Amino acid sequence: EVGTGISYYSYRVDRLSRYYESNANGDFLRNFPSSVDRRKVSNDEFNKSNPFGYNITPFVSYELNTFLVGDNSVSGVTSTPLDGFRYRIGLQQTFGTFKYTAPTIDLRKYIRTKPVTFAGRMYSFGRIGDIGNQINPLFIGYPQFIRGYEANSFFNSDASGLSSNGFSIDQLIGNRFAVANLEIRLPFTGPEKLSVLPSKFLFSELNLFFDAGIAWNAGDKISFSNQVQQDGFDVERKRPTYSKTSRIPALSAGISARVNVLGYLVLEPYFAFPFTRTDVTMPIFGLAFSPGW
Repeated sequence: EVGTGISYYSYRVDRLSRYYESNANGDFLRNFPSSVDRRKVSNDEFNKSNPFGYNITPFVSYELNTFLVGDNSVSGVTSTPLDGFRYRIGLQQTFGTFKYTAPTIDLRKYIRTKPVTFAGRMYSFGRIGDIGNQINPLFIGYPQFIRGYEANSFFNSDASGLSSNGFSIDQLIGNRFAVANLEIRLPFTGPEKLSVLPSKFLFSELNLFFDAGIAWNAGDKISFSNQVQQDGFDVERKRPTYSKTSRIPALSAGISARVNVLGYLVLEPYFAFPFTRTDVTMPIFGLAFSPGW
C-alpha cells in the first residue's frame, strides 16, 4: 500500500465571562450569574497571555506512507479471525511544520484448535523526530489495546488516580508504544459447524485474554518492574513523588464476550484485572465498540 495526505489544523478560542451581583461587603447576592458575555479571542491575543501553556498557532502537515500488508485469515461470527495470519509493516513520513518518521509493526497469528482459537498480536507504533507540542500524544488505555486501563477508571478511583507504586494515567501516554495481546477464543453461539450453541440470530464468542503494553517518549527510562522510579517526597501529601520519565508496562487479564449485533456492530463487554494498578482492588468492567483484532 502507498498513500499520501495533507492536513491543516487551526484553532478557535471563545472567552466566556460570567458576572455576579454582590453587596457592599463583596458577598454574592445569588448563586447564578446576572449576565453572561461570550466573545471570540484572537489567536495572537491568546498566545500572548498563554494562560494554559497551549500553543494554538495554525499548522499544516504533509504525509507519505508505504506499507507491506498480508492477510490470509479466516473470520468467525464476530469478525474476529479464527485461523491464519495478518501483518502490516510500514513507514510514514510527515513534513510541514513538524517533521517526523512513524514506523508501524503489526503482526498477528491465529491457530485454530477446535473448538477454540489461540490468537496473538504484537503491535508497535512510534513518532521519531520533530513532533512539537501541538500534536496529540498516543494513548494505549483504549480497550482495543489494553483492557482495564480506561481513562474514566482512573478519574473515578480517587482524587489523583495515582497508585501506590507510582502508576498513573500518564504512564499510558506517549509518542511511542508497544502492545502485546493473547486471547483464547471460543465461538459460543452461531453457525452449528463453528459454535457451541447453534443459533441463527445470536452470533457471539467468549474470550480469555492477557494484555500488555507500554507507552513512552524519547529519553524515557523503561523498566520491566512493577514500580515507577521515585524522585522525591511530597511533604504536604505525605507520599513519594515519581519520575515522569520512568515507564513500566501495563498488564491485565480477564474474560470478555463479543456479540455481533445484526451484522452492523460488534459489542465487547469485559471484566479485566489490571495487575499494574494498585489503586483498584476489584475487576474493572468495560464495553468496547469494535471487532476483535
